[in-house]
Amino acid sequence: MSDTHDNEKNTAKALNIFRKRNIKTILHAGDFISLKLLSQFEGFKLYLAIGNCDLYGQSSELFFVRNGQPKPRGEHILNIEGKKIFLTHGDSTLSIQRAIECEEYDYIIKGHTHFVENYKKNGTRILNPGAVSRADICSVGILHPYLDKWEIINL
Repeated sequence: MSDTHDNEKNTAKALNIFRKRNIKTILHAGDFISLKLLSQFEGFKLYLAIGNCDLYGQSSELFFVRNGQPKPRGEHILNIEGKKIFLTHGDSTLSIQRAIECEEYDYIIKGHTHFVENYKKNGTRILNPGAVSRADICSVGILHPYLDKWEIINL
């Protein structure tokens, strides 16, 4: 998921979908905005890429750590179900280009544009779930790495 922009209603819709599907790990590609929605993510492992609208300080990092969540970062490199994933917000095209060119990643997951994307370059699949907020059609994505399946769900 990406670009929640503090939208409580659509975030709740998305999380209910994830709960019904028994999803336990959420990769958030940034623009979470504030920590007021964080309590809604209880029960999920949340990897949060810092977006261009996110302002997190040291106190918010402590908040994540105290709640058993990984610290928000500009980029996360993850191994999930045997697949290497690069998670970023997407506002740095240079970062994305480097991740594509290194040919180390199975997936790059990004946000920022508020548009759904799904294409392959240099053997890496680049995915954007669209946006939970501030989009003509708000959406989230569900990745099944072991099946190489990407599903978009409109909210």
